[in-house]
Amino acid sequence: MEAYLDNSATTRCLEEVTDKMVHIMREDYGNPSSMHMRGVEAEKYIKEAKAFFASNLKVNEKEIYFTSGGTESNNLALIGCAMANRRAGNHLITTSVEHASVLNTMKYLEEQGFRVTYLPVDEDGRVSLDALKEAICEETILVSCMYVNNEVGAVQPIEEIGKIIREKNPAILFHVDAIQAYGKYHIYPNRQGIDLLSVSGHKIHGPKGVGLLYVNKRVKIRPILFGGGQQNGMRSGTENVPGDAGMAVAAKCCYENLDEKIDRLYALKDHFVEGVKKLPDTRVNGRTGRDSAPQIVSVSFAGVRSEVLLHALEDKGIYVSAGSACSSNKPAVSHTLSSMHLPKELQICMITKDEVDRSDSFLAQGGMCMLRDEEDYDGYFEDTMRAGHYENDPKSVEIMIRSSRQIAKELLGYGVDFERDDNGLVFTREGGHGRPRILFHEDITGKEITSTLLERARERSNITILEHTTMIDIIENESGCAGIVAKMSDGTLRELYAKFTVLASGGLGGLYQHSTNFRHITGDALAIALCHGIEMEHIDYIQIHPTTLYSEKPGRRFLISESVRGEGAILLDKNKQRFCDELQPRDVVTAEIHKQMKKDGTPFVWLSMEKIPEEEIRSHFPNIMQQCLEEGYDPTKECIPVVPAQHYFMGGIRVDHESKTSMNRLYAVGETSCNGVHGKNRLASNSLLESMVFAERAAVQIKELLPDTDWEQIMDGSPVDEAKYKDLKGLQQHYKDVVLQEIEAEKKRH
Repeated sequence: MEAYLDNSATTRCLEEVTDKMVHIMREDYGNPSSMHMRGVEAEKYIKEAKAFFASNLKVNEKEIYFTSGGTESNNLALIGCAMANRRAGNHLITTSVEHASVLNTMKYLEEQGFRVTYLPVDEDGRVSLDALKEAICEETILVSCMYVNNEVGAVQPIEEIGKIIREKNPAILFHVDAIQAYGKYHIYPNRQGIDLLSVSGHKIHGPKGVGLLYVNKRVKIRPILFGGGQQNGMRSGTENVPGDAGMAVAAKCCYENLDEKIDRLYALKDHFVEGVKKLPDTRVNGRTGRDSAPQIVSVSFAGVRSEVLLHALEDKGIYVSAGSACSSNKPAVSHTLSSMHLPKELQICMITKDEVDRSDSFLAQGGMCMLRDEEDYDGYFEDTMRAGHYENDPKSVEIMIRSSRQIAKELLGYGVDFERDDNGLVFTREGGHGRPRILFHEDITGKEITSTLLERARERSNITILEHTTMIDIIENESGCAGIVAKMSDGTLRELYAKFTVLASGGLGGLYQHSTNFRHITGDALAIALCHGIEMEHIDYIQIHPTTLYSEKPGRRFLISESVRGEGAILLDKNKQRFCDELQPRDVVTAEIHKQMKKDGTPFVWLSMEKIPEEEIRSHFPNIMQQCLEEGYDPTKECIPVVPAQHYFMGGIRVDHESKTSMNRLYAVGETSCNGVHGKNRLASNSLLESMVFAERAAVQIKELLPDTDWEQIMDGSPVDEAKYKDLKGLQQHYKDVVLQEIEAEKKRH
């Protein structure tokens, strides 16, 4: 007995379909473009097929175009519309889990000069609507999204997407790949806001080599095939009469008593899922209920290669696909599963507590340090050590400085736009530096670097980014860290198991009333590490930035970059007299400002940019200029008020030179870690560089250790007791208290 479980790859033709096609091929075989009777008879089949699909979709017959299949339909929709609407904009949007016929077409369009945004999906494979809203811009001309994912059966919120598009800009076209949805759902493009719809015949028990594309009459589209001008010039080539007619017969059969058929499919799916979950080391991917596709189930088996399992089942007469069967049979990791952060080898899941661009790295203004030349090494080393009060780890400092040129080269290769002139890279100087050695992009260097790296990350199918997802705890067993417990964007708790876990959760500014940090960055990783007995280092080393824009408004303080003083700005007291050396390390300048504020009895001091040319202020510091104007100050004409505020954290989770913590398989990088680079006080613009240098070293070591790390080490332990996370609000307050108490305790120990 055979069990063919691969109907999402292709289906067996119905007998009614083959009978119809054989009759046409042998009896009514005329060319529908011919004027004689045979041609006229053949053309009737085309008209009948169009009439059925138009009625089924509740659209006009003239809006139906037959193609050679789903791939051609998708290509025609994307390329045809992109090229026809290029004058209106060059921005396209799709998701990270589309079929190859969409993703590869989008890559082709990128080569033609179009900009493509790949929307992330959640752990169930559903697209982020918030990400869609943010992605749509004035240049957006088309959004493409599959109705049902061909691998995991995720059903996208098509009507909601259509509504968002119409609200944002009704001129934007909406293409839906319905190849896995047609025949399983009632689809009405006009009601759902769909402008273009792709369908394939062989997914619905029809013939291979035939499909259709619905194109709303309002759509401006160009053909991609040229020849005899068939189908109103949209799709040249002799029409496939038996194929088109056969697909129509198949569709009629599918939609007869559709609801009853779908109920039966869901019952079969529930039965299968219930049984497979009883098997050891299995995982059902994505949703399985009525909010998933009725015909698709995705299952992962830990420690078993997909092709081995596939052939083992084949030997027993059971036929399944590994990943997408609609591409070549070359083994590869599923890009869909990758985007859904499933625990597969070399797959990366990044979670962020808020929006992905609301991290402190985005706020970094001044720049990133780079060793200018060998003659600069001693000076750079000394500047870093002196700023850190010689409490730095000399080896860590050496590693960072020696790695800086390679890091800069890699960033340039990724597309980071550092300032240049005719002679090459331009460098600026900041406080504590003996010479200019800081690469920059206007006054938003952190944003330029981080957004570029995120863009590159989104292009990789093995990287998933989950927003509004909070780490609640790490999962610990006898062998080390096994992953994390996270509160997902929908409020549910989920265990995310991983061979290696990297903490990169930033500092602790959110614990302080006045800080340049985002308010949601509250030292969560520090608290969790303390609760698990992970070694800490200098947790009381907290840096105050001397110059933030004074405001009586609540919330995060806006930083006035050290580069401003590096370019010539000076600090003035209430009488507009200079009172200190502005280029001393941050803690020294901060102390001088506090001293002057106390002396003058004022809540701020003045910063004058009088010595900086107006054009340089506008070109080098446009963001600072804008923020000052919004606060009511024009820095090109007057002084601005500044005040010290909590800015950076030099201590943290103790790590070695490869960023490994005291817990096995757990790493920490960036501001949440302490590798000794900064000592007691961070030198300006060392943070971006330090984060990337030691993150890269962590990645290298993890890659080396992966072959010797198996899932038995990860899954060996008691199940996570989610009951202890019931009061999440109370737990998060507890975490804040733990960190603040440890800071005070560390101060007393000193």
